[in-house]
Amino acid sequence: MNGKVCKGLFLIFWFFASVISLNHLHPFFSCLSTMPIQYVGLLGWVTALLACIVFAKGYERQVFAVGIIFFLLGFRIGPFLEPPADPLEHLRRIHEETCNKTIEELPRSNRGLWHYSMAGIVLCGGEGKLVVPETMLQRINIVNGMFWALGSSVLFILGVGAGLPMRWAFLSVVTCFLFFGTNRFNYFRYYSLAPSFTSLCIYWFWIALFFFRKRAADIIKGLAVALSALPILWVNHNQEVVFLVFIIALWLSILCLEKRIFVIPSQLQKYIPPKILFFFSIRFIYFIIFFIIFWILPQSTPCLHWLAHFFSRGRWPHYQSLYVQWHGLYIGGKITGFRIMDTLGGISIVSAVLAVPYFYFGFSAQRELRVRLFILAILPFIVYFTPLLHFVWSSNVRAAEYYRFCYASVFWLFFSRFLFELEMRICKVSSDAFKALPKRHESDIS
Repeated sequence: MNGKVCKGLFLIFWFFASVISLNHLHPFFSCLSTMPIQYVGLLGWVTALLACIVFAKGYERQVFAVGIIFFLLGFRIGPFLEPPADPLEHLRRIHEETCNKTIEELPRSNRGLWHYSMAGIVLCGGEGKLVVPETMLQRINIVNGMFWALGSSVLFILGVGAGLPMRWAFLSVVTCFLFFGTNRFNYFRYYSLAPSFTSLCIYWFWIALFFFRKRAADIIKGLAVALSALPILWVNHNQEVVFLVFIIALWLSILCLEKRIFVIPSQLQKYIPPKILFFFSIRFIYFIIFFIIFWILPQSTPCLHWLAHFFSRGRWPHYQSLYVQWHGLYIGGKITGFRIMDTLGGISIVSAVLAVPYFYFGFSAQRELRVRLFILAILPFIVYFTPLLHFVWSSNVRAAEYYRFCYASVFWLFFSRFLFELEMRICKVSSDAFKALPKRHESDIS
């Protein structure tokens, strides 16, 4: 199929998915509300397939191979179904709340409209039919394999979008599958049937397409795509709405801080030392503004009370128990508890250790890219240690959900990039050493 045709169809289906989601939240077309849920699931799979085809242009075969490998793995291994496991609850919701239903019969938000309907394409049978346990287990494994194939394809596209060669992009996929989750369970086996899985895929897709770009046209496109994704995420699993909003805020902040425009005439710049010249740049002005907004103002209790009218769901006392203070000064969130260290503790320690050679031993000239990859790896800790972001997150979640922002981390790209640059460094040193060896003449050989 022609690339332009695929892209056009994807945009149409994506727009349609956004409209269906928005209509589910605030009904304005009755025909969309009465649509059978299996049509929604079919639209979800077709849109996901087209997205992988369109945005893997030039390496479609590699994406297809990765998808097939992880489909077979997902089908062979299957999801975690030992009771009392969360996947059993998600299976119940698929069968009782989704199968043979219309859109209007589902809850308005955060109830897996897209994920459950996509799973229901395989799991839902006709009414009154006898359920054969062996057949149903096989169907569950097929669905698990399908979601693993989707997740791995998106992750591979993300790796390539982050500037990794194919083999290192594949390593990033493997790293994610092995280490994403907590020390109690693997995310892909435990949550493949949960709506957060497809919502995370949308979050990763957005990062792959826009986070590493900085042209004005890409900024407009990125904001437009994010805006259209919000209703889709909200009806599916709204936790990732916060992930997407935070990553966009961070992206825009980075773009501002990367500006090197100076506020003094160019004729005078040559008389000012480079270290002093920084304080006359737009970058420094933006830094001061962000520091005041994100760190200074939220230190004030009256400011937080004012923010609570916009960003809090009435969990003010809960928020006050989730951060550490020193003489009234905000220090950071309580990262030693609430399963944060169980989820991202070891990875964060390794990231901090590797950050030294990653940044200071000249592995690559692409400094802006390296900074962005490291930020993606430590994103949860940026949120936990920034007063404004921590307030928005912790005042809207229950204690059991506080640690979940750890799932916003994209640490596997950082590790793959580190190993890739280490490989380049070793090859360069070996090449230089080989060139330095004295050349042997034919007379020496004879």
